[in-house]
Amino acid sequence: MGTSGLTTDFFDLKILPVDELITGQKGKYYAVYLKDAAKSERFQFPGGRYVIEDFKTRFNQSLSQFVRSVLAVVSAGADYGLYVRGGSSSTAFSVKRELVAGHQYKKITFLPKLGDNSYRQDPAPARSIPNEYNNEDLAFLRAAFLQDIMNGFFPIKKPVVLQGTVSPSMDAGEQYAEILLFVDW
Repeated sequence: MGTSGLTTDFFDLKILPVDELITGQKGKYYAVYLKDAAKSERFQFPGGRYVIEDFKTRFNQSLSQFVRSVLAVVSAGADYGLYVRGGSSSTAFSVKRELVAGHQYKKITFLPKLGDNSYRQDPAPARSIPNEYNNEDLAFLRAAFLQDIMNGFFPIKKPVVLQGTVSPSMDAGEQYAEILLFVDW
């Protein structure tokens, strides 16, 4: 995976400069940004949305490449964990947003963020999501959507949702969900 990570047409894997992102879990952490190979760009969510309509086929192709290239190697020699984290920008919604049929995540269990950009190992009480969601809910919904898509992918471990963030920026680059990989080596 190199000293800084790995870049392919399907994903970017970046080494994070921390050894304990989750309390009590020391090792190497990596941010994984799945990419749409046809567009050569990172998957982004449209403003105010947490589902990408044509996401599944292209996402599965990128996830499959990540599993074959990285997780197959990692799981053969070390314990690993998968986490998902969502983000949203502070751009206000121009219309009310309702939960999407088939992806109505009403309660989301997550690991809460600590003040120093790490996460507590014990989950917080599940977050209740109203039928009409806001920017803060959106970060959790994007992570739950990514977790849901990944849960159906065999043979990887079920990812755990981390508390998301709402950036004060109005930049579209803040409309994401990302995978974090922990490896005990």
